Amino acid sequence: MWVAFLFVIAAGRAMGTFSVRVTLEKAAVHVGEQVGMSIEIVSDKGNPPVPQVPPVDGLSFHLMGGGGISQSFQIVNGRMSAEYRRTVNFIVVPQREGSFTIEGIRVEQGGESAVGNAVSLTVVPAGAPMPGPPSGQPPGGVPQGASSGTIQLVAQPSKTRAYVGEAVVIRYFLLVPPQKMSEVRQIEDFGNLTTSLFKRCVVEELPITQYPIESRNIGGRAVGVVLLKHYVVFPLSTGVLNVDPAAISVTVGGMGLGFFQLGPTQTVNVTSQPFNLEVIPFPAEGRPDIFDGAVGEFNLTATVNKRELREGDAFTLRVELSGKGNIKNCPPPTLPDLTLFEQYDNTKNEDISVLEDGVAGRIAYEYVLVPKSTSSTEIGPIRFAFFNPNDNQYHTLATEPIHLQISARGEGQSDRILLGAGAGAKREIILTGEDFRHIAVGVPGAVDVRLDLYRQPIFVLMLLLPLGMPAGAAVWARHRRRLETNPDYARNRKAPKMARRMLSEARKAVSGGEGDKAYAALTKALADYVSNRWNLPVTGMTVRDLGRQMQQKGVPDEYVQELVTTLEDFEACRFGGAMNSNLRSDLQRTENLLGKLMAIKGETT
Repeated sequence: MWVAFLFVIAAGRAMGTFSVRVTLEKAAVHVGEQVGMSIEIVSDKGNPPVPQVPPVDGLSFHLMGGGGISQSFQIVNGRMSAEYRRTVNFIVVPQREGSFTIEGIRVEQGGESAVGNAVSLTVVPAGAPMPGPPSGQPPGGVPQGASSGTIQLVAQPSKTRAYVGEAVVIRYFLLVPPQKMSEVRQIEDFGNLTTSLFKRCVVEELPITQYPIESRNIGGRAVGVVLLKHYVVFPLSTGVLNVDPAAISVTVGGMGLGFFQLGPTQTVNVTSQPFNLEVIPFPAEGRPDIFDGAVGEFNLTATVNKRELREGDAFTLRVELSGKGNIKNCPPPTLPDLTLFEQYDNTKNEDISVLEDGVAGRIAYEYVLVPKSTSSTEIGPIRFAFFNPNDNQYHTLATEPIHLQISARGEGQSDRILLGAGAGAKREIILTGEDFRHIAVGVPGAVDVRLDLYRQPIFVLMLLLPLGMPAGAAVWARHRRRLETNPDYARNRKAPKMARRMLSEARKAVSGGEGDKAYAALTKALADYVSNRWNLPVTGMTVRDLGRQMQQKGVPDEYVQELVTTLEDFEACRFGGAMNSNLRSDLQRTENLLGKLMAIKGETT
């Protein structure tokens, strides 16, 4: 990079500059609310050092960046001198209400010292109205991140309080003062401004390929605004979500002239303010029994590809869920009782898009079913429950029952055998005749063998089997009644089967190197097994809360601790950008842990 000198011919005194200027983004804030503080140091003695801020009781100071150093040169009365300028950013967090004065910020360099001006900050209780502007000051002062004279990185969440699974739009803007709008050249490095900022969240990013500067009026000031990042965030657990400051590097200064830059340039490090997102649980009142964490606004439809069938024919049930919200992570709709039908593996097709204000699209589930008899004439309502944060209400969708006409297969008609050929694809083999093999008699060398069947153990077992059938039937009937009348028992019994199904999905994702899907399936395998086995409502529960609930259920502490650590590690891998490094070992880790948990009840993987 070429660095040129800016020569300014003036008839004044030599520079001899050494000063410190302190500014606050706001003059009044609430307790716990962050406010930016900028310290600008101008010196003719070389690169200025980072200043030390004296402690102030009731305030905490956090250094957010040492700032870049700009240089300019002057010739005065034939003498050339240099001026160095540095801006250092702090975040100030008030711990209590009151009036505070920040003063005595001193910089020492070259045997000299300079002291910054004092600034005042008024802190009011959380939720209290803010005081009006002082006399003579125009209303609507400088908004956060729009300090005069400095380039700022600002985080703008659409809300600071949201339900588990509710979409929160978070955008990051670069605010550029008018006098610097023509100097911004490029963003050198996005630093930590990535999805890794959002822990324990599902994050979708709206791609941005161009970064034009738009002039806007903010708080009565003209400010250049550049949209850098646009995220849609879905928090996974309740509590306070702390979003750390983001830091990037921007090249400013100079004037483009072909391949050269006329005038000095510098790399400025800018840092956003941290902020908190309060994630609240779903209300208990009115929660449907089939609700499993879907948040947004949705529609549900169900269709079949044919309604008139013969006994043994296959047909496809298509269930489509559409809408806006956390649709990617929604549970599938709840199917009715399908015991009158043979069921095959379902397929799932997604068409989902990230929009400016959320995520929307549709998911189609297809189930291949075969009626077991002519009485399999109805598919009951398919249901889906979700929570709508716009009206703070639960909603339950239900499709109309689907009626079928099943005719018996007549005599002489070819038998049809349905074979699976892949995910949901089926083909029929029709038997049109029989194979004959004649029995040969009078074979030479045949020997008569006498078999005393009554002496064989299998003969005795067959005689005793009818005596045990009534008892077996009674046990089976009791088991079926418990499944139908006791939801907790039904969940307990199906827990191992569901866990094995999710492990199967995880194995496929691991083989394909799909880290996001693999960790989602592994997490769901563990969480669903624990939820079903011990009847725990894991939706909206933190990992630590889940561990405490399991301890209350009498699960050994070593298993609880291993489960908590495993789930936390999987969340860190899934949302922290390190998804593909330990997939196979984490799959084995999950299988081993499920084996231990199942062994408590005598189950095995």
